[in-house]
Amino acid sequence: NLLCSERNVSKAQLRANLNYIEEPSDDEEFLDESPPEPSTPFAQTAIGRRMMKAAAFLSSLSPTMRKLMAMASNNVAGEVVMKTVATEPLSSETKAEAKVFMSDNTIITMETDNLFKIPRPLLNLAKAKVHVPLTLLTNVSLCRIHEDPSCVKLKKGLVLEDPKLCVMDTSNGFPPKATLTADVFFEATNNFLKLLTLIIDNITVQRFTEHRQFCMSRDAFTSNFQAILNFNIETHRRFFNTHIFLDHNTYKEHWTEVKVDSCLDRDRVLQEQARQMMGSPFIGAKETTQPTTSFALSVVGTDTN
Repeated sequence: NLLCSERNVSKAQLRANLNYIEEPSDDEEFLDESPPEPSTPFAQTAIGRRMMKAAAFLSSLSPTMRKLMAMASNNVAGEVVMKTVATEPLSSETKAEAKVFMSDNTIITMETDNLFKIPRPLLNLAKAKVHVPLTLLTNVSLCRIHEDPSCVKLKKGLVLEDPKLCVMDTSNGFPPKATLTADVFFEATNNFLKLLTLIIDNITVQRFTEHRQFCMSRDAFTSNFQAILNFNIETHRRFFNTHIFLDHNTYKEHWTEVKVDSCLDRDRVLQEQARQMMGSPFIGAKETTQPTTSFALSVVGTDTN
């Protein structure tokens, strides 16, 4: 290499003279060959070795296989991009501009019964085996739960089998079960049967249907309504708490007991009201005689069917 460099330098000087006539020789191409550029060796890393192997593998493939691999890599890259875009969290401005109600999720119906469908909180309460009061199953209460979900208050500790389960608190915002009136008893028990059809088998639903018919067919329904309501509350609560339903004879006997107890309670209330009226200064002496009601004793044998 050194010799070639010196020869090339001398020939370049001669060629600079305009009167010089060059005579080509056999070693011309060797003399004119430029010296190789110095190269600095470098250490090949693990990534470099893998890249070299990958390049060698790709070069060994046929053109058809190269096209197939290129198409597959493009599809995978497209899926990754789409997933990244889909999982990217929306900005606050995008969330504010997003439409919540769309025509695709709007339900068009010709029925108005949807207002009285069993709401999800009541359904979850019954599935948790918690007694659902009839005051929550009136049409007024159902409409309120559907139209104003904020009235539903959730609470833990009401389910004995799962104390951490959060269910509806029936004592918050709704009237007590003992305040149900006779005029809405029919619709409330009807909605109760709708609830049962969603969580109970047909045989048990039939038992509660017969129980409702029994309550509705009692003599002097309005005057005996408190006894009917107490009997209905005990029947519902007993089943939801213990899964117990009384047989036919025991059922009739228990109805008689509840009726007598309810009439005695009513007599005690009437006597207490009479005593309060006797102590009032606005009541005359002729009106201070204490009433002697014996309604509870006369009611025992009047309705045994």
